[in-house]
Amino acid sequence: YRKSDKILISSNGFKSSICAKGDFANKIVYFPNWAEASLASNKDYILPELPEGFKIMFAGNIGEAQDFEHTLLAIKLLYDKGHDNIHLILVGDGRKKSCVEEYVRSNGLEKMVHCVGRHPLESMGQFFAKADVLYLALKDSMIFNLTCPAKLQAYMSAGKPILAMINGEGGNIISDAQCGFSVLAGDSSALADSIIRMSTMNNEDLKQMGINAGLYLKREFSFDSNMAVLEKLLNE
Repeated sequence: YRKSDKILISSNGFKSSICAKGDFANKIVYFPNWAEASLASNKDYILPELPEGFKIMFAGNIGEAQDFEHTLLAIKLLYDKGHDNIHLILVGDGRKKSCVEEYVRSNGLEKMVHCVGRHPLESMGQFFAKADVLYLALKDSMIFNLTCPAKLQAYMSAGKPILAMINGEGGNIISDAQCGFSVLAGDSSALADSIIRMSTMNNEDLKQMGINAGLYLKREFSFDSNMAVLEKLLNE
């Protein structure tokens, strides 16, 4: 850091960690992730059959960090309350997928949780279009709390409401953008309540959240604006 002219950070949460190591505040430049253009590149991809009802979609790695234990506990709470018209659709693969499938079988959640497997990045736009809400989660840890996951920008590019179970920067962005709801990491009860709330919202209100997501993406996470910042720094 001392020998750097500029320090580019993808999340504002990194500022405190960097500044704790020295007087580097004037070197820091916010340089966030942006959504991949290929997310909207294939409109002819044939999707697997998806259930009827209110669809909450997760796309990506089904791993340890994504905290599926608490996510599935929230779905179990919904099942116990009779909200079986709500569906969690998991697009992807990972080392925790078998654990997810075992929990679903053991708790009779086959009608609510649907693992549709791995699909190419170019198909994600098609999947997202079929979702009512896009979902992300990360466990409670210092590094995750500082990070803005790139998945958030990808979801925003779909123009859909976003639901998250996450601490720190990611939740702050969702709140600032007014594009959905975020609950604290590991809070299954609050997650279940938020799912019920979103599933009973007026369609126009949900649509507005999606519009807000797209507007925030263009304003804060634009590839072109990032390249302009980078060009300016290089010229300096």
